[in-house]
Amino acid sequence: MRLFNFVLAFFLCLTCMNAQDYSKTPVISKVTATWCPNCGSWGWSFMEALKDEFNDDSALLLGVHHSGDLENPVSDWFSKNLKNTYQPQFFINNEMQGVNSGNWNNQVSAFRNLADNTNNQNGNSSFSFLKSYIDASNNIQVELDVAAMNKSEGEFFLGIYIYENNVINYQSQQGNNAVHPNVLRDVISDNYWGDAYLAGNSSSVVTKSYDLNSTDWNYNDLGLVAIM
Repeated sequence: MRLFNFVLAFFLCLTCMNAQDYSKTPVISKVTATWCPNCGSWGWSFMEALKDEFNDDSALLLGVHHSGDLENPVSDWFSKNLKNTYQPQFFINNEMQGVNSGNWNNQVSAFRNLADNTNNQNGNSSFSFLKSYIDASNNIQVELDVAAMNKSEGEFFLGIYIYENNVINYQSQQGNNAVHPNVLRDVISDNYWGDAYLAGNSSSVVTKSYDLNSTDWNYNDLGLVAIM
């Protein structure tokens, strides 16, 4: 099992070319399933409230389907790596949060405080997306600059994950045309946890590509999140 040590960067617009640099940006994961009644009732309402709260992009919301119509091998692995035990279940980075039908209204401000605390911490490194776009052959092309690590030695794993926003699909309690936010789709690697990256004292550039031709995703709603 590979736990995510910290989340350093996310990039929302694959058509943009500007470098984006973020440090210690939290990921809020909702482990969910399309058949799950609670995921479509109070869990849905809570996720919508989080969307409103974090519309400033100070945290990335991620829909991690461990079962149902939108499950895939990467989302199944991701949920297991979080040590998910039921659904819906909410996490800030690796840490499960005690959200339920009776307290979710009060948890929005608690999530804001936790996310702000994470944003104020210094990561062991930082990322810049130098390039992130879809080329004429429908391939995602990524260049990611990884700054020098604060740790001079050790092996880390760098994963660049693909998510799709506004996915129209069935959801229990919401019907056939529910709009699912930021559904985790895949990882740009042969490994679910990403690729090995050795700590060092100098920056380096990671280059990746991903063929979209076999997918039916809406390219305009795709985004990337880089996790080390």
